[in-house]
Amino acid sequence: MSVLSSLVSNGIGVALAVITLVCFNARRNRSLEDKLLYLCLLIPTVCCVLEPIAYAVDGRAGIFFTIVGRMANTLLFAGDIATGAVFILFVRCHLFGEILDWVKERWYFFAAPILLLFVLLVNLFVPLVFRIDGANVCQRAALQPLYYLCAIYCMIVAVVMVYRFSRNAGVVKFFPIHIFVIPVVLGVAVRFSLNGISIVWPMVIIGVVGVFMSLQNDLAYIDSLTKLNNRAYFDHLIGDTINNSHRKVGIIMADIDHFKRINDDFGHSEGDRALIDYAAILRRTIGDRGIAIRYAGDEFIIIQNTDDQWQIEQTVKKLYSLCDKYNDTAGKPYELTASAGCGIYDPDIESFDDFIKRIDKFMFEQKANFYATHKEYDRRK
Repeated sequence: MSVLSSLVSNGIGVALAVITLVCFNARRNRSLEDKLLYLCLLIPTVCCVLEPIAYAVDGRAGIFFTIVGRMANTLLFAGDIATGAVFILFVRCHLFGEILDWVKERWYFFAAPILLLFVLLVNLFVPLVFRIDGANVCQRAALQPLYYLCAIYCMIVAVVMVYRFSRNAGVVKFFPIHIFVIPVVLGVAVRFSLNGISIVWPMVIIGVVGVFMSLQNDLAYIDSLTKLNNRAYFDHLIGDTINNSHRKVGIIMADIDHFKRINDDFGHSEGDRALIDYAAILRRTIGDRGIAIRYAGDEFIIIQNTDDQWQIEQTVKKLYSLCDKYNDTAGKPYELTASAGCGIYDPDIESFDDFIKRIDKFMFEQKANFYATHKEYDRRK
């Protein structure tokens, strides 16, 4: 691949990335998910700049060009690994809203990328991945294919994660993962099979931009405070997916006890913090077995892909347990407690309005029991 063709292909990638990065920067209060997607775009953009440099110094005599070539190629291989690892984290965050606890439990997913990054450091002294020959030309070494395979491995992990979420939860939010995976796999295949021809970084940018554009559909269905799906998405899901497919689902309606008291005593900023923390509890409650939705105010709904009443009741118990754990560890001057009603919704035997009235009645019975034992919180006095 000539320096000119590298400049053209990677220049197009950089131009596309810069336009998208400007759109990113226009968004305020970016979430962790946004920041991870930003990294997925920033890393290949930097690599698009590095790749023409690596081609430009290839075969040019002098210690300066040797050092530049070695460092540029090292960073390019590191970019392969970093992009794949960050994309896994992005997918996890998009589906579940958190990554820290998951990374601690599933650290082995990142063992291969971390090991290959270490090998790159060794390669600075021992040519295991690539070498700079006597003519100052970069040549493949024995372990180079592992980096392409690791990139594909990261894509497989991400695809499996989305597939399992779709199977367990019964729905995946607007996230066509193939928009990212297909361009990346094509780019890696060209790079692996044809030495000297690399379009992988522009293809990665195309994939990330495709994901970014697809996720814009998600914004209309996301609650800006809690980052859960909102009422509009709930109506879309019930009307266009569940009712049309005649599928039974478990539904839990829950709200925060004495939420008005939290706002009155500690201010609306702390009330917002309570809603955010409660949303995080709901995410941990449901995991990959459904989705959590902010229905209205301090009312939330969990939709679980099950027709087993016992299973949905176990989810309610888990919600109560996680609220207790939060209260024991958060150090807040108030407690987050939940009242919930649950049931199995069968669109073939009742209307959704009748179903909501039924579980709403259960929820208010729970709330009445709470206020009976916590009269100091009863806002109805």
